[in-house]
Amino acid sequence: MLISIIIPIYNVEEYIERCLFSVFNQRYTEIEIILVNDCSPDNSMEKVQHILIENPNETRVKIINHDENKGLSNARNTGIINAQGEYLYFLDSDDAITLDCIQILVDRCKGEDLVFGSVLKDDKTFYWNNQNIRSYKGKEIFNAYFNGDIYDMACNKLIKRDFVISNQLFFKPKLIHEDFLWTYQVAMVTNSMVIVKQPTYIYFIRSGSLNTNFTKRNIDNIFISFRIIQEHIKKNKYYDLNSVVRFLVYKSYDFKYLAVKDAKMTLKEYLGIDFNLIDLPIKGQKRYTFIKYSILKLPAFMQFFIFKLREKLQMAVKI
Repeated sequence: MLISIIIPIYNVEEYIERCLFSVFNQRYTEIEIILVNDCSPDNSMEKVQHILIENPNETRVKIINHDENKGLSNARNTGIINAQGEYLYFLDSDDAITLDCIQILVDRCKGEDLVFGSVLKDDKTFYWNNQNIRSYKGKEIFNAYFNGDIYDMACNKLIKRDFVISNQLFFKPKLIHEDFLWTYQVAMVTNSMVIVKQPTYIYFIRSGSLNTNFTKRNIDNIFISFRIIQEHIKKNKYYDLNSVVRFLVYKSYDFKYLAVKDAKMTLKEYLGIDFNLIDLPIKGQKRYTFIKYSILKLPAFMQFFIFKLREKLQMAVKI
């Protein structure tokens, strides 16, 4: 079974060698390696060419060049369109995969739409440790997503290409943190899934990356995705389920706190966040859910000062 590993390339001169060799050395060898050059301004592609010259027997690499910088979403979409494999696997070019990554996922795959493993950080501690490891079908996948068993990253998920194409599961162009929306859309239509315990992906946390350098633009993009998700939930009347209520409340609360704490939004910027949580059936929810929901239903300026106070209290505790 051929697996297409899709790796967008942009400003990763320092990391691409580590990434590529983690793929070259896979124990499972029936793979194609699709590198999408998104007009990287640094020497990333020169580094790639040097690596390929030094490794002439590595013939599984296919390079696709964008004629202009189109962003991560479009780079992944280019990979999807050009892939020949039965399954796709997304890998960020500043990360790496374990040597048995693809072998583990393929061994557990019996034709399911989606298979994914746990994720390590570069210090070998868990970034995401899968707990509820088993096969899921139909409505079980819906519940698994809202219960937090499916992480919001596109990488490290072995996903059937025909399933992606037939459900039009392409990434939304020009959107930062597009994985959040994409994972939700995947979970809502997946019919079969396997969660694997073993770690298969190594996530390297570096300063200045999208996941460590939150700005107002990052937050605005997160809420673009969140609005789409909330509207889909509202349209399909999913909000009568306890797990969906918790999901909406906790995500909204956490993102808004992130806007104050990490993105350092001013009050004026916070008041400009284009997102309001819909009215939810909160009766019967646990106390923390009720408290967070109550805060989110306060006027935005009051939310802002509550989050500022929380931030100061947390800093005081650390001291």
